[in-house]
Amino acid sequence: MQRFIRTNEEQWFHGLNGELWFRPSAENGLRRGGIAATPRLGDRLIETPACREKCYAVGQGVRLRIFDRKNGFGPWEAPALITGLRVMRLGELTQKDLERTEFEGVDPEGVRITLKEYYGRDITWDDAITIVAFSLGKEASP
Repeated sequence: MQRFIRTNEEQWFHGLNGELWFRPSAENGLRRGGIAATPRLGDRLIETPACREKCYAVGQGVRLRIFDRKNGFGPWEAPALITGLRVMRLGELTQKDLERTEFEGVDPEGVRITLKEYYGRDITWDDAITIVAFSLGKEASP
């Protein structure tokens, strides 16, 4: 099982075939109260050509892509399955929370600095983040 960390300013939504997507709020143009979905345990993460230009698959973290095409995995050969979700404040992060994430080996201050660079805004210790655990390949197949 692997995990990635996102801040909670993204909009999550379902595609036409039930796939789960997110778009960073700076790009999606959705206002508060717009159509969005929350990821749930058991949701399958897939990527479709129709949405590839407009949005990112849920598996694209700050430094991590679930679908690594360089290694021969296409989105249909390596589906991901959400196996755990946890929302917490950035200030509550511990080294144990960062194990097997794209921030493995980085202290929480390093995570805050990276997220600040990624989002182009100040990230405080009170900002909420989501830790998403997922399985790949055969672990995620039906």
